[in-house]
Amino acid sequence: MELDMGVDEGGVYKHMRGACTHEKDCTDCINGPAAEYYMSLDFSKVMNCQKHPIIWDLPPDRANDEQIENLPYCCKNGSLSPTTLNETKSMAIFQVQVFKIPPDLNITTIYPPQKWKVVGILNPDDKCGAPIRVVNAKFPDKSGLDATVSAIASWQVVFNFTKRKSGNSRNCVSFSAYYNQSVILCDTKDTDQCNPNAKAMLLPSEALLVPFVNRTEKALAWAKMKHFEIPRPLPCGDNCGVSINWHLNSDYSSGWTARMTIFNWKQLNFEVWFATVQIPKAYPGYMKMFTLSMEQRCLVLIIQYNSKA
Repeated sequence: MELDMGVDEGGVYKHMRGACTHEKDCTDCINGPAAEYYMSLDFSKVMNCQKHPIIWDLPPDRANDEQIENLPYCCKNGSLSPTTLNETKSMAIFQVQVFKIPPDLNITTIYPPQKWKVVGILNPDDKCGAPIRVVNAKFPDKSGLDATVSAIASWQVVFNFTKRKSGNSRNCVSFSAYYNQSVILCDTKDTDQCNPNAKAMLLPSEALLVPFVNRTEKALAWAKMKHFEIPRPLPCGDNCGVSINWHLNSDYSSGWTARMTIFNWKQLNFEVWFATVQIPKAYPGYMKMFTLSMEQRCLVLIIQYNSKA
């Protein structure tokens, strides 16, 4: 997840702790109005002078970097966990020093950036509200002493997840079971050269390990082998950044077990994986859930249920 904290008037992004801009270029600073207002500033050390720079969180291995200077809660690589899972990883902090263009000479009022935007890999359409003044935030003293430092002013910006339109939705979930050779995909609706009203085609289990763009051949071969109907035109594919497979491992009179596999198809690795499972009817017999495998590209969970509970 990346952040765009746009300033319409422009600014000089001089120094950052815990984050970095994607593009480091002082050309706009030297050839623009920044050089007129800040003639004594060394522009060779600035990040850039863009009005809408993209800022990304540093990876965890940079948390102990000397330039960070013990900045608390920094360097999460843009991945945040719920407070119930890990409170220390539920927030990410970075500091940025900005020289406004033109300089703001009002020393009694601070105006924060107004146009915030989240540039995410999986959720690029989030909506951001305007900054709202809140109680000044407090931070641990970077010296390591048991003391807190208060901010001069604090604002809160709310980011809301947006839902896709009903006519153009993707479903990234598939279902399989030990008693069936086929994998059932949820229907996906899209408008890009496909049939949004056709049912998803059944796939062989090994097709789940193949990227979406290479599944058509396997789906057609499987349909011919099993004598399944092939819709024309073909149904829409999911093409999801992250896919989820729910597999029924066993089913007995005393209970069942299921395996949930979450696979990342993006080039960007996720440092922290977690999943929230909601099964209201099965809660009375829920026994336990444990992680079978967790890597940067895949998360495998096992869920056990006891029907006698």
